Amino acid sequence: MLNRRLAHHRAQAEAHVLNGSTGAAIEQLQLALKAGDGDYYQLSATEARLRQLRQQDADERKDSGRKPAKS
Repeated sequence: MLNRRLAHHRAQAEAHVLNGSTGAAIEQLQLALKAGDGDYYQLSATEARLRQLRQQDADERKDSGRKPAKS
């Protein structure tokens, strides 16, 4: 993977989003942040996407009456 674990996890996260698995996407973005191989801009973009998906997940859960996901 050429030391591009952050990029790999971000790509996996977006695939999960396309499949409607927001929880799995959140997990992948958390792994991406822990990968330790991203620069400032990559980390910043990943953190922003993670915040966006967490909000989306919270909104979806509120609308459906489900419990919030673990952080």
